[in-house]
Amino acid sequence: MRFLKAFVAIVMLAFLIVGLPSGADALVDDFEDDFWLPFTHFHLGDRALARYDAGLPRSGTRSYHVGISGWTVRDFGSAYGYALFATKGSAISEMRLSLLYASLSDTSASPWDSYAAGVSLDLLDSAYRSLGTFRYITAYRASQNAGRCAPTTADWVLGRGVALGVWDDLGRNPSADFPAAPWLSAEFVKVSIGFLCAAGLTGASYSLYFDDFAMNTAAGDADEDGIDDFEEETRLYAIALEESDVPISVPRDGDATVEIDGPRLSGTVSAGLVALDLGALSPQDLSVRLEVANAAEPSSYLLWDPGFHARTLAILSPVQSQSVRGTVDVTGSVEAGQPGSFAQLFVGGQWSATDLRYEDNTFRIAWPTDSWAEGPHRLTVKVTDGPSP
Repeated sequence: MRFLKAFVAIVMLAFLIVGLPSGADALVDDFEDDFWLPFTHFHLGDRALARYDAGLPRSGTRSYHVGISGWTVRDFGSAYGYALFATKGSAISEMRLSLLYASLSDTSASPWDSYAAGVSLDLLDSAYRSLGTFRYITAYRASQNAGRCAPTTADWVLGRGVALGVWDDLGRNPSADFPAAPWLSAEFVKVSIGFLCAAGLTGASYSLYFDDFAMNTAAGDADEDGIDDFEEETRLYAIALEESDVPISVPRDGDATVEIDGPRLSGTVSAGLVALDLGALSPQDLSVRLEVANAAEPSSYLLWDPGFHARTLAILSPVQSQSVRGTVDVTGSVEAGQPGSFAQLFVGGQWSATDLRYEDNTFRIAWPTDSWAEGPHRLTVKVTDGPSP
């Protein structure tokens, strides 16, 4: 971590574990018990939310609410609720849920305004590597420039404009809708519901609720115990570790390390979160990295870096695996302390274009993609003192 002198205290470290259940009749979630997890892109800061909410339930006492009301770091990102299910090589034969859009307005119109909302199915192998993402788009608005957030040909588009304030029931057979998906190779599926893409968020007011989720696979009931195999494989348990609230001093332009000891976990770790209390510190000055000291597979995760202190430079658009066409703006940011007045774009190691680095330490370089062959390309941006590569 690199930032101004401050105090940091660990509040909580929580893990979610997929394990065996105590038994139930069917995998139907009415959102009365905690199961879904929140995701809001750090670009959006506190202007996005994903949480259980008692305001507009379809049944019972609460539903899940996802909203975007602007941005903090950059004006694009995503927000959704998600859950992990163990499919064990079986195709998803049934998925049902109810959706309500409360608001899809924007009081500050721009060519960047865009969103795509719906359901994303991310198939994962046993090591949680993605095998492919398959989406149902229930509402969208593509940007006027470059068609940002527009559905792809691989998506199932179930709607574009929707009626606000009305619950709509969605029922699909993903195995029939996506027959080429690698169902047999997938051990898990991550289901995400919300605003899967959003941009041009100044003045945005996007809000949706979902409830009564149900899903099943073609696995059936192999052990004939009256409980479907899919239901038996999917359960989520949570544990939380709370550390002392004694503050830790962080030196100027230095690092601080906080060690958290936890018990050995059984089952599969699905997700985790770290909560920090910060004093005398701007979030822009902070970088946070989580190091998991697992003897078998140590891993590292960059959790927070809006000032680009850890990354130094980052391309923010287009994003990984995004499909683009025509002339596309390659945008990003540079750490304020890094020298250089020009940003140079390289495609597959070959120089493509140069543009000025802006005063706010961002860059925007036009990339004429039609001049390049169809297929994946690696983009690199370097900051230099002169315009020549």
